[in-house]
Amino acid sequence: MPDARSSSGRTLVRAYLLPEWRSIVVATAGAVVLGFVGAMLSSLVGPALEIVKSPRGKVLPFDVLLSPRLGAVARALVGADGLTAGELLARLPLWIMLLAATKAVAGLTQWYLWERSGERVSLRLRAELVGRFLRADPARRKEAEARAREADLAGAVTNDVRMLREYLVHFYGGLPREALQCLFTTACLFALSKKLTLIFLLGLLPAGAGLSRIGKKLRKRAGRALADYSGLVEWLQQRLLGVETIKHYGTEELEAAKMAVHSENLYQRFLRAARVKARTSPLLEALGVVSLALVL
Repeated sequence: MPDARSSSGRTLVRAYLLPEWRSIVVATAGAVVLGFVGAMLSSLVGPALEIVKSPRGKVLPFDVLLSPRLGAVARALVGADGLTAGELLARLPLWIMLLAATKAVAGLTQWYLWERSGERVSLRLRAELVGRFLRADPARRKEAEARAREADLAGAVTNDVRMLREYLVHFYGGLPREALQCLFTTACLFALSKKLTLIFLLGLLPAGAGLSRIGKKLRKRAGRALADYSGLVEWLQQRLLGVETIKHYGTEELEAAKMAVHSENLYQRFLRAARVKARTSPLLEALGVVSLALVL
């Protein structure tokens, strides 16, 4: 099974994703809507506080609430330079609920379509792998080679295909969504205040550096854990296929001890990866708090 990180793996991904282009287009559109609506919801936090604390009869110009750039958009939509705090308070819950509902629908659509595309790719990959194996000429293979190929096939059909499916969903589906949300949020901040945008970007630098370092360490440890997991699966398949030989030579206790060693190594690998992953969120929050304190 090709490594999805290699050039051949990327070619394989593109080849199997091509039949899913309609779902991918709709899912990408959902990611765009998700990022835009998320930025709009964030931009309403400040105006909402201003509206709540202002007298109900006070007229609040859109240029003051949303900045001149976003205020021009609001004036075009509403047809007025501003509204009273009471009018805005009556409309604000409806706007928030509408934006939240749109965000929920876009997020659901995007994730469902990518999950479905990933499962379809897995389905076609399994069918093709097994089909090629069954159509191969058995006369050209030796007994030991045939067993090794059977073990490799079982590992590819189960573990490797599942990992490729996770790669599709989380890399191709999740990364564009997060990138678009960050892009729209930055654009919204720029429309509100150039100084605020600069502060936001400066705060991203230490967070990005920390996340990059954690990501490299996590990929390294997760890769080792997955390699150990694949080795364990292959080892189990070979022992299950050769259980009669194990019984014949009476090596049950020896194989059980080897199994315990393999399981312990795999446990330690996954535990190291889990420790790195567990540090991600607290570290990013700490960096955010420190950045905010420095800005203040």
